[in-house]
Amino acid sequence: ASHGSITVFQTSIIINDNGIFNRKRLPNAFEKFKSNSMNDEFYNEEDILGKFNFGLTESVFLLGDKAKIICKFGDEYQSTSIDVNECISRNGIYPDNSKPTEKDISTFNKNHSRFEKYTDCLENGTMLTIENLQKKWKKDDFDKIRKFVFGLYSPKCHNQTTWLLYDMTDPENEESPISITPDNLTFGCQPIESLIINV
Repeated sequence: ASHGSITVFQTSIIINDNGIFNRKRLPNAFEKFKSNSMNDEFYNEEDILGKFNFGLTESVFLLGDKAKIICKFGDEYQSTSIDVNECISRNGIYPDNSKPTEKDISTFNKNHSRFEKYTDCLENGTMLTIENLQKKWKKDDFDKIRKFVFGLYSPKCHNQTTWLLYDMTDPENEESPISITPDNLTFGCQPIESLIINV
């Protein structure tokens, strides 16, 4: 992805970008699994780093009760969602791979259109919405996200992404987004740029 945005509301977060999500993995995006070639449930004897899909699911569960991923592949939209309460009642992780609603597509397009003045690469994209957050988010919470994202990318990194951060924790807030471009915060450390990390 060359561009992404994070919109923080009091009870929900929307993260979207213009990257390409692996279509084959979308139905399993919220499932916890590892490859059959890996022996242990959490770790493996091979020299491979990663949480192997444990990161997305648990991150969502830590933040809120519901999540939905909508992906755009050209002119086609696909989605998968998860509801923590549904998982508790069924005693397992069971995503819902139903088609996105018209409202879902409209919300996706509204957020995706933010990138129009920055790039022409809009034929693909991903939007993750996390709802019913565990707590009501405030400006302080938004500021923590801003500081975190600011330190994610170095200008020398192989993946250059510009992030737009929208603080909507105050419904009256109409401020322009904070734009974060890669900055060198390595303080002389040499980053590893070729390591594959499975999430």
